[in-house]
Amino acid sequence: MKKLYVLLIAGSLLISFNACNSGKKKPGKKPVKKSVVHQPLIDSARLADSLALIEAQKAAATEPEVVQSDDKYFLISGSFHSMTNAEKFQKELQAQGFSSEVIIRKTGLNTDFFKVSYRSFYDRDEAYNALRHEKKMPNNESIWLLVKN
Repeated sequence: MKKLYVLLIAGSLLISFNACNSGKKKPGKKPVKKSVVHQPLIDSARLADSLALIEAQKAAATEPEVVQSDDKYFLISGSFHSMTNAEKFQKELQAQGFSSEVIIRKTGLNTDFFKVSYRSFYDRDEAYNALRHEKKMPNNESIWLLVKN
């Protein structure tokens, strides 16, 4: 008799367990295709012309042009360990029509980086409005604002 009760309990548990799981279907995971879309800043023909211009300017001038401005707020589009890379990026931005400059900090944090700006502002509100606008644009998520003291 005990065997019959044990068998009935085990059977009812098995049936109830299967009944609970039969209504639920687990959604199959579909593979997600991930791709990186690389959009060059300028086309390859303009880049080649820009690089040729950079090489010609390097041969003509050994000292980089230092721009002193009264602006305090800068939209930064790149930060480099190498001054050479910063200058190349600056020339690319200038070829696209931006008033780009390389910013070198002698004190404070990140003094070992050369920051490349593409816009500068004297007014704080104007700078923050421009930053918010630029961050909404595609591929500009990495733009940040440098405040020069």
